[in-house]
Amino acid sequence: MPTAPSSPGAPCPGPGGQLASPGPSGRVRIGISFLGKDGKYCRSFVMDTTAGLACRDGMHWKIPVLARGALGAARMDGNGLPPAVLDAIGQRIAGTPLDSTAERAAQARGWKREG
Repeated sequence: MPTAPSSPGAPCPGPGGQLASPGPSGRVRIGISFLGKDGKYCRSFVMDTTAGLACRDGMHWKIPVLARGALGAARMDGNGLPPAVLDAIGQRIAGTPLDSTAERAAQARGWKREG
């Protein structure tokens, strides 16, 4: 994923092509992916000491929240993410995070919902 925009809410090319990973894959590590209450996909990410949430909006990913965290503190399961990111996930998530099979399927559909 390219460098995150400097302001939350700005569109960015996004994390759509990268699957959740436990270690570095470039500069960005993808955490959890989930379907939001609004029917859009969202993904948490960590980049150095910055964590955030990117949500799909049409053909783009928007980042509604970015927050500083401790280096290496955030893990794939969401533990260690800054409170602002955890709150944003809690407000948006519908159900549970996607497992690897559902994540791959969503990616293959271009992050569009089935049906």
